Amino acid sequence: MVGRLRFEIVFYVYLYVSASILAALVGRPWLGAVGLVTVMPFVALYFLRTAARGSGLKDRP
Repeated sequence: MVGRLRFEIVFYVYLYVSASILAALVGRPWLGAVGLVTVMPFVALYFLRTAARGSGLKDRP
């Protein structure tokens, strides 16, 4: 579980950094901040659901 979580964190950080570099190369560095603000809540929700599933807790309707 910890290894998979670490891999996912590294993967999302890599995606964000590469998107930020690409946005800076295009000349619009604010795109990286907009992307971070829009994507991170979904990433956090996914991590919370994955952690709840791994610990034996169930999603409540």
